[in-house]
Amino acid sequence: MMNTSEASADVAYITAAQQAGGRGYLFYDCVVTSTTPGVDTASEFTSKPGYFGRPWQANTSEVVFYNTTIEASCEEYGEESLIKPDAWLSSLGGESAGMYEYGTIELSGEDNQESRASWSTVLEKPVLNDGTDISTKEKAFEAFLGKWNPFK
Repeated sequence: MMNTSEASADVAYITAAQQAGGRGYLFYDCVVTSTTPGVDTASEFTSKPGYFGRPWQANTSEVVFYNTTIEASCEEYGEESLIKPDAWLSSLGGESAGMYEYGTIELSGEDNQESRASWSTVLEKPVLNDGTDISTKEKAFEAFLGKWNPFK
């Protein structure tokens, strides 16, 4: 859920990944939405566009957004996609080749995949750059969680 104030410098990030070992964050079949004004936030508007994330370091950050639906911002912010066209920002410590998305749908009607940060990867098929197959929920969860299954 995105949440920003009306302050011009305020921007939302869903992730700020850095892991000491193993894989990073996996967002599978999720929806990027905004907080509800006056309910979950003091702002009078829904969130303005933000970012999937910003890696802490280039060699220790991995995030995958798989089949993600991105809602649009409110009229106040031009009804643009809630994720900015570049989607990732390297403001913390580097550009990470481990920033991925696959099967993104932007409800604003935009298709910003060609504008993504040059160091991120928009996957054409559900296989990460290191060959990891994430084509099914079972394969993706095992790649990120090992044998641990949070649903059992």
